[in-house]
Amino acid sequence: MNVWLGLVIGLLWLLATRTLKATAGTLPVTTAGQLEIIRAKYDLPALAVVVVKDGAICDRAAVGVRKWGAAALVTTNDLFHIGSCTKSMTATLTAMLIEAGQLRWDTTVAEVFPEWKGIMDRQYENVTVQQLLTQRSGLATHPPAAAWAKAWQKRVPPRNSAANFSKLF
Repeated sequence: MNVWLGLVIGLLWLLATRTLKATAGTLPVTTAGQLEIIRAKYDLPALAVVVVKDGAICDRAAVGVRKWGAAALVTTNDLFHIGSCTKSMTATLTAMLIEAGQLRWDTTVAEVFPEWKGIMDRQYENVTVQQLLTQRSGLATHPPAAAWAKAWQKRVPPRNSAANFSKLF
């Protein structure tokens, strides 16, 4: 979930930057100040962002309160529930990567993860980005229950969990 949270927050940052450009001249210098403008404009209890560049966190900020009517302020260590928007966020971010020339609609899983070739099930090596996004890849809706049990027993670390999980089978 941390990866998705980072992606969602990154996209919110991009959207916020566009919103803020429209109000140029009244912008605070800090990231927190920029977030506060957006939080107030959309009447949100809280808003947070992490800015990642070249794989390193270069800025982070959080503004607002944890709960409407409460005094406890939100922090950059708080976890946010992102709701049911991962499919649309994934599609949007993927389209941005395609537009930037970093992916193609016909890019395969094996092209993105060459180190998995020969490890992953061969039927998935030629699955494309388009097939994944249109749910036409042939992937099972839910992994077998035994897969989760095996991952738990092996204590698959969350970092690179997809790669580690795929090596279990």
